[in-house]
Amino acid sequence: MPLKVGFGVPRGLGDPSAFGRPEHKIGLKYAQRAEQLGFDSVWVPDHYFFERPPGTLTPYPEAWTLMTAIGATTSRVQIGSMVLAAGFRPPSLLAHMVNAFQDLFDGRLLLGLGAGNQIAEHNAFGIDFERRVGRFAQYLKVLTTLLDGGTISVDSRHHKLSDATLRIQPRKAPILIAAGGDRMLDLTAQYAHAWNPAGGGGEEGFKTRLGKLHEAMRARGRDPKELEITASATVMVARDAAQANEFGQALMRIPPGATAEQVQANFVVGTPDQVIARLRERQAWGAQHLILGIGAQPFSLWSPEMLELFGREVLPNLR
Repeated sequence: MPLKVGFGVPRGLGDPSAFGRPEHKIGLKYAQRAEQLGFDSVWVPDHYFFERPPGTLTPYPEAWTLMTAIGATTSRVQIGSMVLAAGFRPPSLLAHMVNAFQDLFDGRLLLGLGAGNQIAEHNAFGIDFERRVGRFAQYLKVLTTLLDGGTISVDSRHHKLSDATLRIQPRKAPILIAAGGDRMLDLTAQYAHAWNPAGGGGEEGFKTRLGKLHEAMRARGRDPKELEITASATVMVARDAAQANEFGQALMRIPPGATAEQVQANFVVGTPDQVIARLRERQAWGAQHLILGIGAQPFSLWSPEMLELFGREVLPNLR
């Protein structure tokens, strides 16, 4: 299976610690450019704000509005959410939105979903964080029933529906679930068409989670080959070794800061050949679809020149 390569749509340009308000037009511009460069997919995060580093709350763009703008101004690239938090939108509304998106944009949606991972934003907006996995299980049942054209009644802590149906046969989207824990992996095995490991852990963590996921799929009577495996990475590609060293030094300075060893473990930094080699490692772990930030944090872009260098010298050679 050819390796797919996706681009994390940026919140801004340059040093993320200097970002101000979310720049939706910047995200739209570089999503469009990513399609022109030949990326297979573009990905948008879903947060009110994100806590990085601890105590610093960074505002994020609104995911669905930006995804819709991307869909309206591109023609080929797949559009993914990485990932929509279940507490932010009722599953009935999301099913309705998915049908519309697929209708408008020729079925290009990759519906990334998760239980939510930011305590501060959940607390700020009165969204239950402690019971989020149980809520997510109910969420998936409601969402998939409606997208299958079914009717559902639920009377629970999180959802109340009475003979709810969209009254059409909706246009569905493949579901990607970001999951690391055992219960979330089981939900992935039950409902998902694609998976993201939802965090770090390197090769060992990735392979351990993937092995558990395959076991859960077989226990539910599913062939693990049915599932597309994605992997995320934050990349900084340099013209030469001297510039790569400059980027490494910058990553050590940008909050929350990192040691040289942490930069090496948590980022992919180097010349085009070095970046290609590091990303192919993820393919060897079992990844079929890479989701890449090309900057100093996920969903940031260091510079237009870095994106062009990646598109010219890295992207064609990954395939």
